[in-house]
Amino acid sequence: MKTWIVNLTVSPPFERAHQWGMYLRLELNDSSGSHARLWSRRFQGMDWMQEPPLSELRIGNPILLSDQLSQSILETLAQAKLQFAPLEKVASIHPTSYQLQIESGSHSCQFNWFDALPREWYDLSELVRILEALGREHSVQNPE
Repeated sequence: MKTWIVNLTVSPPFERAHQWGMYLRLELNDSSGSHARLWSRRFQGMDWMQEPPLSELRIGNPILLSDQLSQSILETLAQAKLQFAPLEKVASIHPTSYQLQIESGSHSCQFNWFDALPREWYDLSELVRILEALGREHSVQNPE
């Protein structure tokens, strides 16, 4: 059985420490999408050099996703065709930053971008949209 692990981190601009960021972890069974589990937390004012504590996400009960939503995510992962994306001009000095990590077995990849997903990675846009919506709906505030 192959398992997919997807981590998404959304960090607000540095000069807006009052805004909330989010990180989440999604675990999927490749064969059916059943038993998909999601952990999500919100954070405020994370230091720009600090890595999000993704290992702490698995503390607490996960959200179980519907089989239909899980299957949709698996299809997006299986059908994505991606190209290298050159760094584009960033409209602000400290934009919202995104990091998407996808792992399956010993394979992994990481995508980083500012503000808007590069057009070369358009096939991931639906996945990012779904993950952001799930994160907003199910995020738990990080204890300070």
